[in-house]
Amino acid sequence: MKKSLASLCIVSILFIFSACQSSDLDYYTGSVESDSYSVSTEVGGIIEEIYVKEGDTVKKGDKLARINVDSLRLELGRLQAQSGASKAALDKTFKGSRSEEIEKARIQVNQQETVVSSNQQDYNYRLENHNTIAQLYESDAASEQSLKDSKAVLDAASSKLESSRQQLAYLREQLQLVQNGSTKEDIDISKSNLDAAQWSIKSLEDNIAKEFVYANSDGVIESLNYLGGEYAPIFTRIANINNLSNLWVKIYVEEKNLGNVKLGKEVTMDAGLDGADSIKGKVVYIASEGEFTPKNIESKENKQEIVYEVKIKVLDHIDAVKPGVLVDVYLGDSK
Repeated sequence: MKKSLASLCIVSILFIFSACQSSDLDYYTGSVESDSYSVSTEVGGIIEEIYVKEGDTVKKGDKLARINVDSLRLELGRLQAQSGASKAALDKTFKGSRSEEIEKARIQVNQQETVVSSNQQDYNYRLENHNTIAQLYESDAASEQSLKDSKAVLDAASSKLESSRQQLAYLREQLQLVQNGSTKEDIDISKSNLDAAQWSIKSLEDNIAKEFVYANSDGVIESLNYLGGEYAPIFTRIANINNLSNLWVKIYVEEKNLGNVKLGKEVTMDAGLDGADSIKGKVVYIASEGEFTPKNIESKENKQEIVYEVKIKVLDHIDAVKPGVLVDVYLGDSK
């Protein structure tokens, strides 16, 4: 009788131990996480104002900060003036020269023709004089120095005449240009200058419109990385937003226990918080490839074990649990 009683006790103890061990394998601990969004500047400058503080709840599109863009506005004014000048130049190339400009060019040609005529007469006189002295020199009636002097005067008159002729040719070309109007190349250059100025204006206007930094998600301001008055470079992260409407718990399940986990399976979690001792969750992600136990959760016994990342979406008590809270997850059948 005593022997039978002892055997029964041993069997009972083994059963209880086995049940406890099996139950322990169904429990995992993970921390609550959420979608986190980085908010960055789209233009560099001094932060003039910050409209929120850490912990504030925001909606997507809310203003978070304002960047000083005064220097961009000054540059915009300069480019607008340049664009106006480019447009006036383009209009002029299309319309052609004014009658006053044509008349001015014609007068300059007439004046230069008079100069050329006078220089031609002076050259003719100097040539005739030089020829006379040359004949006298041949008959020993004039000195060699007189001949050289007349030749020097003739060369100067010739150079003066040629220079005036070249100036006349240039002025006639200018008159022809203003009479004919602008060439296709002139018009294309003017159009290109105007297009470049207008593109620069549009680019600056777009940057000026980015002076306000907006929330890119609903959520809570987790951190602010700059203070008012500090310089924030372009594309620098100035804030982080946690979207607390989408919370999940990440755990790592051993390969041998992966059969207990199915996508869509509802599980029970416990955060040890008042009013949130039983939290519903649903498995929404199971890694397709295993990995060694992450260092932040490994122990001496399991550091060489292959585990699979599992994410469990929090379905209720969202207001009670916060990112970073440790949660026990029960993967067994509903109790």
